Amino acid sequence: MEKKVIIAKCVRCGRLLLAKAGAKTKTCPYCNIRFSLDTATIVGHSDSSDEAKVMLSELKKRDAERQKRPLKQRKLESESF
Repeated sequence: MEKKVIIAKCVRCGRLLLAKAGAKTKTCPYCNIRFSLDTATIVGHSDSSDEAKVMLSELKKRDAERQKRPLKQRKLESESF
């Protein structure tokens, strides 16, 4: 059985990344900062690394599509939650 995996948001650059559940720190592969996972926003988790990779890919696609929308529309969407 594979270990649990979490999807976290980097505290500096805000990019999404994978980390093993139970890990205390993670180095962001994008901005190279090492940060405590206790201070990071946890976006999701999974029992398998394969499932976590699929989830991460979907979340990145959504973020990319959201960034293509006009700023005014993005603000309205964030206020609706």
